[in-house]
Amino acid sequence: MWLTVSVVENSRGPFAFVGGTPKHATSVQEATVKFPSGRTMTFLTYEFPEAVSIPMDAEICNVGRAICFNAFKPSAEGA
Repeated sequence: MWLTVSVVENSRGPFAFVGGTPKHATSVQEATVKFPSGRTMTFLTYEFPEAVSIPMDAEICNVGRAICFNAFKPSAEGA
């Protein structure tokens, strides 16, 4: 299994794959940490089998689609 971890700063979930979880992938799991300053960090994890083809354009968004990103493309972008 490949474990993918994404970090989203200062945004609320829940997060999920757009159009449903791709076949063979796990649903998005999340944990949010709130710092005394009010800043939040949400850690998202999702897994998929190593030998299975997952749509590489799969997208993850929060409710209302305010924050969306490609689930399998590394990114250093901040919001």
